Amino acid sequence: MWCFSAIWLLPLMVVQAQDVGHLLSDVLFCQPQAPHFGLLKMFKDDQMFTYNFSDHSAIPQKAEFEKWAGQSFPNPTNISYELKLCQTFLEVLTEVLENITPEAKADTQVTVLTAHPVTVGSPNTLICFVGNMYPPVLTITWYKNDQEVTEGITYSGYSAVLDPHSQTFSRNYQTFSYLNFTPHSDDTYTCIAHGGGQNATSTVGYWVADSTVPSDILENVLCGLGIGLGVLFLIVGIVFFYLASRETNTD
Repeated sequence: MWCFSAIWLLPLMVVQAQDVGHLLSDVLFCQPQAPHFGLLKMFKDDQMFTYNFSDHSAIPQKAEFEKWAGQSFPNPTNISYELKLCQTFLEVLTEVLENITPEAKADTQVTVLTAHPVTVGSPNTLICFVGNMYPPVLTITWYKNDQEVTEGITYSGYSAVLDPHSQTFSRNYQTFSYLNFTPHSDDTYTCIAHGGGQNATSTVGYWVADSTVPSDILENVLCGLGIGLGVLFLIVGIVFFYLASRETNTD
């Protein structure tokens, strides 16, 4: 299986500072596996919009980008033409090189972390970051204590990664999956990223709640510790006061 990625750079929209260039670009990819194609609006290494081919609209990556959504992909006709060109080129490459060059792959990396500091019994969000991914074909599955989780899950979609040295987009994509959960002691959560293409492999990330402390226990311990230290300092103060008074009376 082959994945071809076409990259558009928009020179008229490059903002030059004194020493730093800020690049606004469109990244178009097409491939045999689902998703069969995608178009991203990138500002340097940050994704701003995803193009919705069904209704020719822009989906903002963050709420604050909404006001620019109508201007992000102004010419659907050109996008349709470039997509057809990408798919045609992919067919030609597949026919010519499929039995000559092996499929390109990357070593996918998975990291699982929480969005907020963990407190047992308090709602939180697990973030599964999948990086160094190529081609952008992936299935993410969540498990809690070896049981598959199907609710409370959202995805960010694929983002292209900017090479910091060449300042161009390399064959490297990343994505995020979010799981809303309430941590409890000894819970284990697993994020499995299963790649697509030939000889696909799975990469696993874990999060274990063995170091969390229930909020009510933590509050009681801290409160008791504070009271204990206060009583101790009070006793020490009384002893010193008594010894000082006794020494004064002796003199």
